Amino acid sequence: MMIRKLRFTLKDVSVFTSTQMKLETNRWSLRRNSVQIPFQPAPTVHSLPSFGSDPLFRTYQTKLWIVRPLLTDSEYSGTYQIVQDFIKEDGPGHQLQNYLLHRFQTKENWFSDWWLEMAYLGYRAPVAVYSNPGVTWKRRQFSNKDECFLYASRIIAGALDFKQIIDSDRLQLEYMKKRPLDMQQHFKMFGTCRVPCTPTDHLRYHLNSQHIVVLYKNHPFKLQVYDKERRPVRRGKILQSLKKIPQYIKDNDQAVGIGYLTASDRDSWAAN
Repeated sequence: MMIRKLRFTLKDVSVFTSTQMKLETNRWSLRRNSVQIPFQPAPTVHSLPSFGSDPLFRTYQTKLWIVRPLLTDSEYSGTYQIVQDFIKEDGPGHQLQNYLLHRFQTKENWFSDWWLEMAYLGYRAPVAVYSNPGVTWKRRQFSNKDECFLYASRIIAGALDFKQIIDSDRLQLEYMKKRPLDMQQHFKMFGTCRVPCTPTDHLRYHLNSQHIVVLYKNHPFKLQVYDKERRPVRRGKILQSLKKIPQYIKDNDQAVGIGYLTASDRDSWAAN
């Protein structure tokens, strides 16, 4: 298995996204190749109900209903008049409504790319905590480094198992009450990189990526986790590779703390 130490300057660094999973509470064990996963294929996005677009009259009625408790009578009267000007025949409301209907008819989801840009990629606060959830496990005490590497190898193997489920369309469908949810977001969990830019960040997808990045004492390493036939390597090989990583680091090696960049706002990171 190939291990290669990665060398970066601050301008070269992009986000190594964390895997948003609950490995310890999922239905499969972290003991690789020992559990049959009973997931059934989730329906494709084409078989799910479309994200609807309300008619104009319902939109403005909802708007007025929401703001009424928050406004005085005079404020509400002014808001009501603005809404009436917006929805009149020569106002902008009908033109914008037609634009929404066109997007509704020509896109799988007319709102998703807007939401991605406005609420996620365009958000300038630090990614950690503010927009990206983290993954934590119970605090554990290891008597030696071998135990730590063994545990890490199980986590990596579990993540590869989960990716196999995604790649083979065996991901179990999730529901909100009785409504099926679009599971397409899971297909972008792995091999996705959020690159800091202005005014909005960019996403890069590397769906055929065959390696992971391991950070050890702030030193990044590229670790191959698939063989030549694109099959996930066994946990034992992962463990062997993890144990080799400390050999590449000398006591006086100076590392760039690239992890600290995730605590900065996106514009500052993009400027560097």
